[in-house]
Amino acid sequence: MAMFDTTRFESGLQRFEGKMPDAVKHGLGMAGIELLADCGNIPPTVPKRTGRLRESGSVIVGHTVTTAPTEAPAAGQQHVPGTPNTDPMPEKRGGNWACFVGFNTEYAAKVHNSPGMGFREPDSGPFFLQKKMRERRDKYLAVMGAAFRKKMGT
Repeated sequence: MAMFDTTRFESGLQRFEGKMPDAVKHGLGMAGIELLADCGNIPPTVPKRTGRLRESGSVIVGHTVTTAPTEAPAAGQQHVPGTPNTDPMPEKRGGNWACFVGFNTEYAAKVHNSPGMGFREPDSGPFFLQKKMRERRDKYLAVMGAAFRKKMGT
Protein backbone atom coordinates (compact mmCIF):
# COMPACT_ATOMS: atom_id res chain seq x y z
CA MET A 1 0.00 0.00 0.00
CA ALA A 2 1.30 3.46 -0.96
CA MET A 3 0.53 6.65 0.96
CA PHE A 4 0.98 10.20 -0.18
CA ASP A 5 1.92 13.02 2.16
CA THR A 6 -0.58 15.80 1.35
CA THR A 7 0.57 18.23 4.06
CA ARG A 8 2.04 20.78 1.60
CA PHE A 9 -0.99 20.51 -0.68
CA GLU A 10 -3.43 21.09 2.18
CA SER A 11 -1.38 24.03 3.47
CA GLY A 12 -1.44 25.65 0.01
CA LEU A 13 -5.16 25.01 -0.31
CA GLN A 14 -5.84 26.76 3.00
CA ARG A 15 -3.90 29.82 1.85
CA PHE A 16 -5.85 29.78 -1.42
CA GLU A 17 -9.20 29.55 0.37
CA GLY A 18 -8.31 32.46 2.66
CA LYS A 19 -7.66 34.78 -0.29
CA MET A 20 -10.75 33.80 -2.25
CA PRO A 21 -13.42 36.12 -0.73
CA ASP A 22 -11.28 39.23 -1.33
CA ALA A 23 -10.47 38.07 -4.85
CA VAL A 24 -14.15 37.49 -5.65
CA LYS A 25 -15.10 40.94 -4.34
CA HIS A 26 -12.23 42.52 -6.28
CA GLY A 27 -13.31 40.78 -9.49
CA LEU A 28 -16.92 41.81 -9.06
CA GLY A 29 -15.92 45.40 -8.38
CA MET A 30 -13.71 45.60 -11.47
CA ALA A 31 -16.50 44.18 -13.65
CA GLY A 32 -18.95 46.69 -12.13
CA ILE A 33 -16.58 49.59 -12.79
CA GLU A 34 -16.24 48.45 -16.40
CA LEU A 35 -20.04 48.29 -16.75
CA LEU A 36 -20.46 51.77 -15.25
CA ALA A 37 -17.83 53.18 -17.63
CA ASP A 38 -19.51 51.49 -20.60
CA CYS A 39 -22.82 53.13 -19.64
CA GLY A 40 -21.22 56.51 -20.33
CA ASN A 41 -19.20 55.51 -23.41
CA ILE A 42 -21.01 52.85 -25.45
CA PRO A 43 -24.44 53.52 -26.99
CA PRO A 44 -27.01 53.62 -25.70
CA THR A 45 -25.36 55.83 -23.12
CA VAL A 46 -26.69 57.40 -19.95
CA PRO A 47 -28.12 60.80 -20.93
CA LYS A 48 -25.66 63.59 -20.20
CA ARG A 49 -27.69 66.80 -20.37
CA THR A 50 -26.73 68.29 -16.96
CA GLY A 51 -24.40 65.50 -15.83
CA ARG A 52 -26.51 64.73 -12.75
CA LEU A 53 -27.74 61.30 -13.84
CA ARG A 54 -24.32 60.14 -15.05
CA GLU A 55 -22.61 61.38 -11.88
CA SER A 56 -25.12 59.53 -9.73
CA GLY A 57 -23.72 56.17 -10.88
CA SER A 58 -22.06 53.86 -8.39
CA VAL A 59 -20.66 50.37 -8.00
CA ILE A 60 -21.11 48.77 -4.60
CA VAL A 61 -19.62 45.50 -3.41
CA GLY A 62 -20.32 45.11 0.29
CA HIS A 63 -18.85 48.17 2.02
CA THR A 64 -16.71 49.21 -0.94
CA VAL A 65 -18.20 51.98 -3.08
CA THR A 66 -16.86 53.33 -6.37
CA THR A 67 -18.62 56.35 -7.86
CA ALA A 68 -18.89 57.72 -11.37
CA PRO A 69 -16.46 60.47 -12.38
CA THR A 70 -17.55 64.10 -12.65
CA GLU A 71 -19.05 64.81 -16.07
CA ALA A 72 -19.08 68.04 -18.02
CA PRO A 73 -22.66 68.91 -19.01
CA ALA A 74 -23.87 68.87 -22.59
CA ALA A 75 -23.26 72.06 -24.56
CA GLY A 76 -25.35 74.96 -23.30
CA GLN A 77 -26.45 73.17 -20.11
CA GLN A 78 -25.81 74.11 -16.49
CA HIS A 79 -23.85 71.45 -14.54
CA VAL A 80 -25.86 69.78 -11.78
CA PRO A 81 -23.74 67.45 -9.61
CA GLY A 82 -24.96 63.90 -9.14
CA THR A 83 -25.31 62.15 -5.81
CA PRO A 84 -24.19 58.51 -6.04
CA ASN A 85 -25.53 55.91 -3.67
CA THR A 86 -22.85 55.31 -1.04
CA ASP A 87 -24.83 53.02 1.26
CA PRO A 88 -23.17 49.67 1.98
CA MET A 89 -24.96 46.71 0.44
CA PRO A 90 -24.98 43.06 1.47
CA GLU A 91 -21.91 41.17 0.25
CA LYS A 92 -24.12 38.25 -0.66
CA ARG A 93 -27.62 38.05 -2.04
CA GLY A 94 -29.39 34.72 -2.04
CA GLY A 95 -26.14 33.03 -1.08
CA ASN A 96 -24.25 34.49 -4.07
CA TRP A 97 -21.67 37.27 -4.04
CA ALA A 98 -23.28 40.54 -5.19
CA CYS A 99 -22.24 43.68 -7.02
CA PHE A 100 -24.72 46.53 -7.29
CA VAL A 101 -24.38 48.93 -10.24
CA GLY A 102 -26.91 51.70 -10.65
CA PHE A 103 -27.84 55.34 -10.84
CA ASN A 104 -29.22 57.31 -7.90
CA THR A 105 -31.70 59.95 -9.01
CA GLU A 106 -35.44 60.00 -8.56
CA TYR A 107 -35.83 59.75 -12.35
CA ALA A 108 -33.12 57.17 -13.18
CA ALA A 109 -35.50 54.21 -13.55
CA LYS A 110 -37.96 56.20 -15.67
CA VAL A 111 -35.21 57.40 -18.02
CA HIS A 112 -33.72 53.90 -18.24
CA ASN A 113 -37.05 52.23 -19.03
CA SER A 114 -38.58 54.79 -21.47
CA PRO A 115 -37.84 54.08 -25.14
CA GLY A 116 -40.10 56.91 -26.34
CA MET A 117 -38.56 59.61 -24.18
CA GLY A 118 -36.88 61.58 -26.98
CA PHE A 119 -33.26 61.67 -25.85
CA ARG A 120 -31.33 64.80 -26.87
CA GLU A 121 -27.83 63.36 -27.19
CA PRO A 122 -27.47 61.15 -30.27
CA ASP A 123 -25.77 58.25 -28.43
CA SER A 124 -27.99 58.26 -25.34
CA GLY A 125 -31.05 56.10 -25.02
CA PRO A 126 -33.10 53.75 -22.92
CA PHE A 127 -31.86 50.54 -21.32
CA PHE A 128 -28.32 51.97 -21.04
CA LEU A 129 -27.59 49.55 -18.19
CA GLN A 130 -29.74 46.54 -19.04
CA LYS A 131 -28.66 46.36 -22.69
CA LYS A 132 -24.97 46.26 -21.73
CA MET A 133 -25.58 43.50 -19.19
CA ARG A 134 -27.28 41.46 -21.88
CA GLU A 135 -24.99 42.17 -24.83
CA ARG A 136 -21.63 42.47 -23.08
CA ARG A 137 -22.05 39.83 -20.38
CA ASP A 138 -19.06 37.81 -21.57
CA LYS A 139 -16.83 40.90 -21.41
CA TYR A 140 -17.77 41.57 -17.79
CA LEU A 141 -17.26 37.92 -16.85
CA ALA A 142 -13.80 38.06 -18.48
CA VAL A 143 -12.93 41.26 -16.57
CA MET A 144 -14.10 39.64 -13.35
CA GLY A 145 -12.11 36.48 -14.03
CA ALA A 146 -8.91 38.34 -14.90
CA ALA A 147 -9.15 40.52 -11.77
CA PHE A 148 -9.86 37.42 -9.65
CA ARG A 149 -6.84 35.55 -11.03
CA LYS A 150 -4.58 38.56 -10.55
CA LYS A 151 -5.67 38.97 -6.92
CA MET A 152 -5.20 35.24 -6.30
CA GLY A 153 -1.74 35.35 -7.87
CA THR A 154 -2.55 32.67 -10.43
